[in-house]
Amino acid sequence: MSVAPPPFPGGGAQAADEGPASPSTPSGDAPPTSEGALDAKSARSAALEKLWMWFVFAVIFAVLPTFAKFMQGLTQKGHHTPNFYELASRADLYIVCMGLTATAIGQVQMHKRKKTPKMLKVWNVFNICMLALVTFLAAGSDGPNVDKEALGQQSLMLLVATLIGTGCSTYLCELEETA
Repeated sequence: MSVAPPPFPGGGAQAADEGPASPSTPSGDAPPTSEGALDAKSARSAALEKLWMWFVFAVIFAVLPTFAKFMQGLTQKGHHTPNFYELASRADLYIVCMGLTATAIGQVQMHKRKKTPKMLKVWNVFNICMLALVTFLAAGSDGPNVDKEALGQQSLMLLVATLIGTGCSTYLCELEETA
């Protein structure tokens, strides 16, 4: 006596010798969540995790010496507490920007894919331009007549632009590596 297999979602019964049924919709189309979508989602998640690690170790540690110097200054008698932009001007943010952009450019150059995605090329050109600009500005940032507040504002704006450019290219490189 033979027993018919139970019905499965999708409208059919699974024969005993067919193995596991593949999920499908009643119309026979592929389900809305395919393996490719899950792989892309996990690749994005892995790339974001690496981007977070990049931010912690490359960005936070790059500005940590300035914060430490500020904290040490607070313990000194007669310490002048600088305003935010004056503090930023002491941070050597141009050097931080140069290090971040040079690293991002190198990461793109070491990219192992045969064809580099267009957006990665765009961000790489942006990073090259930022490196040239920041290098030019850093050369004149220690003159005697430099307005420290203007220098702080300018270096903070360029740091934000650098973080956007290097962050995007780092994310795209990591996304390509995990895909």
